[in-house]
Amino acid sequence: MEEHSEPTTTIAERSEVSRHVPLTEENAGQISNQPSPYSTAAVWNTWIQKYHKIILVAIVLFLWPFGFVAFKGLSSKTDSSFRKPIPNSPSAMAQVALERKFPNSLQDPLNPSIFVVLHGTTNTSIVQNPYVQNQSLAFQAYLLSAMAEQPNGNSTAAKIQVVSYFSFLQRNLTLLARPLLSSDEQTTLLQVQYTIPTSEIKKTAYTKKLMENIDAFFKNPPESVLVYITGLKYFSNDLRMTTKQDLKRMDMIVLPLALILVGTALLGRKSFISKGFYCIWIIPLCGMVTTVSTWSLITSAMADHVQITQFTPSIMMSLTLGMGIDYTLFLLARYLEKRQNDESASVSRFEYKSLAIVDMLQHGGMVVVVSGCTLLCTFLGLIGLPLVMLQSVGIGAAITIASAILANLLVVPSLLYTPLGDLILPASVAAAPAACQSPSIPDASGDEQESESNALTQPLLSDDFVPESSHNLQIVRPRESVWLWLSQKILHPYRSVICLLLLSQFLLSPLAWNAMRLKSTDTSFEALIPSDAPSLLAYRQLLKLGGPGGVAPFRILIDGTSNNATIDSNNAFDVMHQLIGELRHPGNSTNGHSSSLSSSSDVSHSLPVATVSGIAVIRNVPIPYAFYAAAKRCSGKRSSFCNLEVVRALNVIDESMTSNDRMATCLTVELSENPFADPAMKWLDLVRERIELLQREGSFQNFDIYIEGTAAIAHDVVTAVYSIFPWIIGITIAVVFVLLGLFFGSIVPPLRSVVSITCTLSASFGFAVLVYQDGLLNATHIRSFVALDPELCWLVPIMSFSIMVGLALDYDVFLVTRILEYRCSGYKHESSIAAGLDSTGGIITAAGIIMAVSFGSLLSSPSPALNQWSFLLTTCVLIDTFVVRTMVVPALMAIVGAKHAWYPRKLEVGHVFLDGFDDSANFSFTLGESQSTVE
Repeated sequence: MEEHSEPTTTIAERSEVSRHVPLTEENAGQISNQPSPYSTAAVWNTWIQKYHKIILVAIVLFLWPFGFVAFKGLSSKTDSSFRKPIPNSPSAMAQVALERKFPNSLQDPLNPSIFVVLHGTTNTSIVQNPYVQNQSLAFQAYLLSAMAEQPNGNSTAAKIQVVSYFSFLQRNLTLLARPLLSSDEQTTLLQVQYTIPTSEIKKTAYTKKLMENIDAFFKNPPESVLVYITGLKYFSNDLRMTTKQDLKRMDMIVLPLALILVGTALLGRKSFISKGFYCIWIIPLCGMVTTVSTWSLITSAMADHVQITQFTPSIMMSLTLGMGIDYTLFLLARYLEKRQNDESASVSRFEYKSLAIVDMLQHGGMVVVVSGCTLLCTFLGLIGLPLVMLQSVGIGAAITIASAILANLLVVPSLLYTPLGDLILPASVAAAPAACQSPSIPDASGDEQESESNALTQPLLSDDFVPESSHNLQIVRPRESVWLWLSQKILHPYRSVICLLLLSQFLLSPLAWNAMRLKSTDTSFEALIPSDAPSLLAYRQLLKLGGPGGVAPFRILIDGTSNNATIDSNNAFDVMHQLIGELRHPGNSTNGHSSSLSSSSDVSHSLPVATVSGIAVIRNVPIPYAFYAAAKRCSGKRSSFCNLEVVRALNVIDESMTSNDRMATCLTVELSENPFADPAMKWLDLVRERIELLQREGSFQNFDIYIEGTAAIAHDVVTAVYSIFPWIIGITIAVVFVLLGLFFGSIVPPLRSVVSITCTLSASFGFAVLVYQDGLLNATHIRSFVALDPELCWLVPIMSFSIMVGLALDYDVFLVTRILEYRCSGYKHESSIAAGLDSTGGIITAAGIIMAVSFGSLLSSPSPALNQWSFLLTTCVLIDTFVVRTMVVPALMAIVGAKHAWYPRKLEVGHVFLDGFDDSANFSFTLGESQSTVE
């Protein structure tokens, strides 16, 4: 090392020089040697200092009250139903064809039926119960009367039809009535079919009023009858109520725990007896309330025009408790660190407070803005998904982060300019607790300001930056800490490699391998609905009436319009009978052709049983064309044949399932299993493949065949979402790489960030596979950890990915930014890593625990999907906090080495050694008089 003769000062002395210059807007740039970033912080600080009282009054008197009102009404505006099929999907084409042939159909898959299940508690048949009989027959007339006047006062002719055992029995149609009565005659079913207005706002109001009238009609049943009401609309309503409970739980339990952790992290474990502890929680609380108020106003206004799913408010609140409070923690940590020597006589306390706030905005604010903007980009990536309800999750999360950034940059400095900024300090500011300063590393802020500002703002691949001249070598002997001890174990060329190999062999690789087995295509609503929801209990009662397929049956449209062919022909019935065979036994055709999906015997055996009804078949009993033609000639005639029940039933079916132009008819298919589960989806794929094959061969005589249904729409949605999801992942990673590259002025940190993020995500998803697919924790019998299905809910990976990337990036930016600050202030490579880990370790750990508590609170939610989502994010936070950010990132940076760690950025060689790092022991005996030591 070359020695230099110019006068030197220690790091602490240079810090004091810069500290004692009074801060003004004019000389703020001079203090930092870089006008652009510091003047921005100084201008913002000057504006906050001048108007902080007005800002706080406006927030408290205007933003909070209006935000509270918006927050209370937000959950009632949420909706998780599929409002329209994916454009150009098979379901979308089927929907268009059905609307063209049946413009006023009561069987709309986007507005599925509501089911009322009446169950008798006595041993007598329920059909003998007068209450059940009277209510069943009067139900339709009551709803038509109640729904004639709309909530907005406009009268409309509501189209409602109630199908019940007694309505068919009244017409002597026992054949159609019998499926609506259980075999033990203890349970009967009422099916409410309806049409609703086209306006989205009117749809919501109409559906809400319809459900209120149904509830009111069955409000006080006798003790001999139990009433259960279910359907997709009731599932959505129960999910909305669960969201309210989750938000209330966060307010009452999670928020106090998070505030306690903030105080402990910033002021130390023994701070409970200090006044600062009981004052400091006011700042994150005010920031959180401001954040919630802001996003509530924006999201509530959006919900009037855009679909907001029921999950969105819970996700937004979790992000507020996690990211919002983390941002406050980052800012306050920087403020308290800067005020550790507040008793200096050179400047007044107010001047030094102003300097500390500017430093907080300059460094902590920069981390918040960079991290927040990167998070915004990752969340907005969900807008690329072809589903509005998922787009709302991305938009809601982005709005939350933007609100948190704005709230923290406004509220935190404004409150610090009040007496609260002094009250949160410990009794003796000169002896500030270790948790709120660099715990073991002597203050190097002066040198940091001199060189760091020049270095941090260098553009990517810049050749104009010339490193500072070298300083005399110095050795810093820090106090002992767990982070420095860990750094000494990791930051060594060989130990870094060994550490990564051990972590990879015994933790990361096994979990990542399991992540490759991730399955998440199950659209079953049981994963979304709370396990104790009344609608789910009613659904289980509905199973007694013949299977779950009746909740969301498939509808098959046979349309001869393109060929100008009617269904009143022998050829049409031949087509329908062949189609019925494919629906009941897909792939088992006699024409010698087999589909790729049906080539596996285990697939064919796992398919559900289909029960088909229509004009050519009644509950799997084929109807010959001659019999149908004879039945059609019975109109207005009285004969023994025309009086047959099957003939009258066939005419009723024909009236409801055949178009007015006689060129199209429908078949209904009820499966023996949940129509949203995997076996039903395999059946749907196989049937679609067979129909497409037979149409190409001309077997259907140019009749167009379409498959429609709520489950079909859901399946097409999942297929479309997962087909584009890999692109979303690639674009998100690319955006993260570019933003971090621009911020750090180097291509190495973003590459290392991508590697560390991949480790976090693969380990988290692998652990989730072990728990929710393999049943690793089933033995605990804890509901939140029990595997209900052999795969995750399809929504969970989609909703989790962007948030998990954001969580991993947040701590990565905070840590690496601090390492770069030390590196630019003259620390050697290993010393800067150890110093950065030591100064941020406590804060990142506290932030990670706060985040884990926030997301982990949803493990107590009764919704299995939210349990899985919560488990994934909580696991992600804990792995990232205690494994990746603590060991993997430092080890990777050590392996890369000083020469390439910030390539192509050019930094000075470094003149400050942390004792125990960068071979400082060898230098301490050879430097002679050029050595400057700081204790």
